[in-house]
Amino acid sequence: MPDPESAVIAGEKISNQCTNVGYPRVQGLNNAVVQERINKLIKQQVYSMVPQEGCEEYQVVAGSSEIKANEKGILLKI
Repeated sequence: MPDPESAVIAGEKISNQCTNVGYPRVQGLNNAVVQERINKLIKQQVYSMVPQEGCEEYQVVAGSSEIKANEKGILLKI
């Protein structure tokens, strides 16, 4: 059972006719500014790895993420 003081890692997706990419999103931090900054950096990194040429160049772009660091409550509410 997760610690009630821990942040939550939820899933987000980039999904369209040829793209299916999942990535993490942090939720539940007490500091909304820090939380949004973390999520913005994650999203920027993910989008930088998705080819801009899109469906015209690539038939399928797929990816996912696996989060293990928060299993021990490393992201805590502060």
